Amino acid sequence: MSLEAKAGPDLIWGELAPVVAGYPPPDYNADRAPSGADLGWGVIDPRYGYRIGGAMNPDALPGGAQPNPLAILFASAAELQCIDQAPSAIATANIAALQAVASGTAMTLVASSGAGIAVMSAALAIPQTGLVVPSGTLAIDGLPGLVSFGTTGAIAVMDPTHQIARAISITGSASATGGAFLVAGFDMYGQPQTEQIAAGAGAVTTNGRKGWKFIASVTPQFTDAHDYSIGTADIYEFPVRVLEFPMATVGWANAIVAAATGFTAADTTSPATSTTGSVRGTYAPQSASDGTKVLQMFVTPRVADLAAVTPGNMTSLFGVTPA
Repeated sequence: MSLEAKAGPDLIWGELAPVVAGYPPPDYNADRAPSGADLGWGVIDPRYGYRIGGAMNPDALPGGAQPNPLAILFASAAELQCIDQAPSAIATANIAALQAVASGTAMTLVASSGAGIAVMSAALAIPQTGLVVPSGTLAIDGLPGLVSFGTTGAIAVMDPTHQIARAISITGSASATGGAFLVAGFDMYGQPQTEQIAAGAGAVTTNGRKGWKFIASVTPQFTDAHDYSIGTADIYEFPVRVLEFPMATVGWANAIVAAATGFTAADTTSPATSTTGSVRGTYAPQSASDGTKVLQMFVTPRVADLAAVTPGNMTSLFGVTPA
């Protein structure tokens, strides 16, 4: 499709326009929903205008030169609302209770839902990616979901109240030797990933760095008769890649976060491995989650990231493929 231009302003509405006497009734729109635009909306620089086709008054440019068909835009100032959800309270054993570990033998994970963890009774297909998370996997802070608009459901928005993905933690008991654990599961888009976490010795809690929406297994890489448990940490992953904190707005406990303390930029190492960090970046709030504090995450993609998007490469928006 070629470039098109038209004079505005434009008004776009659904079927809820009021009925006014003497005017025909408004059209019914079964797909009433927010409007979308590939790569967002921009603001045309009025100093240059919109000069499609090069047809304009020659006196408008120095020397009577004719311009190329071009629009110069300021990038969209809109923030993407990614997360608006109260994470469950931080916990040290809501994924796996305290237990001794044997090298190469997966730990026993919780068998019933509770404390922010849901045991999936059915497989879940992620619409955006087509990937499937199998039944029996543990979901953290609820399943991801969509908000549908209209009566046909043709337009849907990612539900920000079901988008939390967070790091997990490993807690040892007194006299524990510490060692490596290999975590396997899926990110919020159903992409398989692994993470090797080196737990410390003794009764300490060690946090991972990747964001997890689904946990499939945790397998120690060493043997120890002392107990370890697996829980959730207060480290939350952005749903869209963030390389610098000013490109994100974070709210926590009804206040905007002003400092970058707790922010970790997306790990752009390619290919990703079990020892690399979050591919989209994370934020760790400076007070503990308790099930009531709400986390809000808004992201404004950089112009360079939007320009780099192609049908076969979404890395600039969603990070490198986890591994």
